Amino acid sequence: MLKSKIAKQHEFEASALVDSKFKPQELKAEYEFMPKKKFCDEIEIAYSTKTGLELQWETKPNQVLKTDLKGNFKSKKITAEIEYKTICKTPMVKTVLTMGCPVDNPGNYTLAAKFETEYKF
Repeated sequence: MLKSKIAKQHEFEASALVDSKFKPQELKAEYEFMPKKKFCDEIEIAYSTKTGLELQWETKPNQVLKTDLKGNFKSKKITAEIEYKTICKTPMVKTVLTMGCPVDNPGNYTLAAKFETEYKF
């Protein structure tokens, strides 16, 4: 894997997954733009020979809320994620709600919720 932070807001990564005979199984390239703005924290463009082209847009409107929107052109699937994390670190509670659906069949959606609690002693 090669990773380069071209400038403060730009990052490029390239990687290759090979088998024991060094035959490539997957090639991947990613570009990440990080303006660190309220409604555009990160924008990422990735291409993989297995998963195809993916776009991701992440926002962090405040300290406790984070949203993430991903689109995959090969699987034609859109995934949205909302994360809420308490400011208090003892205990820290994190809740993540994820919803995904294929663009051509929105009725075939998936929905998941995850709750985490972390105590620091």
